[in-house]
Parts: sequence; structure tokens; C-alpha cells
Amino acid sequence: MTTDSGPGRESGTDAPLVHIFADESCLGNQFENRRNPGAAAGLIERFDERRGWYRRDFAHFDPDTTNNRMAITSGIVGLGALRQACRVVFTSDSQYLIRGMKEWVHGWARRGWRRKGGPIENLDLWRELVRIAARHILPNLMPTVIILTSISMAGAVLAEATLSFLGVGVPPPAQAWGSMLSGTARVYFLSAPWFAIWPGVFISLTVLSWNLAGDALRDILDPRLRGE
Repeated sequence: MTTDSGPGRESGTDAPLVHIFADESCLGNQFENRRNPGAAAGLIERFDERRGWYRRDFAHFDPDTTNNRMAITSGIVGLGALRQACRVVFTSDSQYLIRGMKEWVHGWARRGWRRKGGPIENLDLWRELVRIAARHILPNLMPTVIILTSISMAGAVLAEATLSFLGVGVPPPAQAWGSMLSGTARVYFLSAPWFAIWPGVFISLTVLSWNLAGDALRDILDPRLRGE
């Protein structure tokens, strides 16, 4: 659940929160050997501070289709109408579409768009929907990945320094900051404290640099922070 500072806004950011309400229909599915016309339509709704609530309709028609194909098409057309990366709340009564995006497509993509039970129905539409949805998922997910990566790298530096200090890090003659602290630095700490000071300083600076780099990249790449 997201707490908004105003309708359609995330607290402290300018990221648009968009609601898409979609539905689909197909006539004559019970008949064989005849064309079954169908359509997908919906409503895009968002709040703009200057214009108030903004609503836009979308629709797509097909002279020969199925309910499932129209359900996927409603996602393609609805998400495709957005011109920028958004936080999207997509509402549909199609369990085929909902379960497909939440459960099925991840496994299909990992297996090269194959499934154990045979060919994937409506594969062309599923791949197109995933491609369009990624435009909204990845920009909002990437800052989190960057922060986690920078924190992990900082943690890796500290872990390596700790292991080297304990004597279970990289073996000699390779040098590591942790082994510097546990070797010469301890022997000559009183007479030559810089043997301990400089490795400690570089460990601290490296960890700090990873954290600052992650924050800077998040501010640059996060679409929710660009307007600040």
C-alpha cells in the first residue's frame, strides 16, 4: 500500500499514479467455423494538480478474436497509451490476464518462452504485454536494485577486510587492508600508527563511496525524484 500526499502523487515525489480500468468482450465463442468479433476497452485515470482529475478512454476492436486475446490486448493498449514511466494500478476482471502477469509469464520467460504443457497460447500478445509493462516496472525497480547493489558492495568490502584481519582472507603474498591491520599495524602501532590509520581510512572511504554512488545514481535514475 502506498501513502500519497495528494491524489495521484507519492509523498515527496512527482511520480504520477495512474489507474487503468479495463474490460473485454467477444461474441459468438460458442460457435465454430465462424468469425467472432470482440473488443477491449478501458479508462485511464490520473490526477493532475493543474487540471484536476484527467480521464481518457481507450478501445480496440478485432473482427475475429477470443476473450483471452482481448484481455491481453486491454493491457497492451492501456499501458501503451502512457507516455512516461508511471506507477500503475491496473484493474481487470480477467483471471486469465491477472494470473498470466502475476504467475505465468515469469516462468515462461525464464524457460525461453516455453512451457512444459505445450505451446503458449497467445504468445505474441504475452510477449508484447511484458515488453510494454517493463517500461513502467524497470524504471521504478532500478533505484531499489542500485541501492541494494551498493549496500552489498559496501558489505563485501567490510566482510573481506574482516576475514583478512582474522587471517582467513586472501592468502599471502596478496595484500589486503584487513591483513595490513592485523600484521604490521599491530606490531608498530605505538611507534608508527599510520600503518593502522591508512588501511582503516581506505576501508572507510571505499564503503562510504559505494553508499554515496548508490544514492547519486538513485537520484538520477529514479523517475519519481527527477522533478525535485
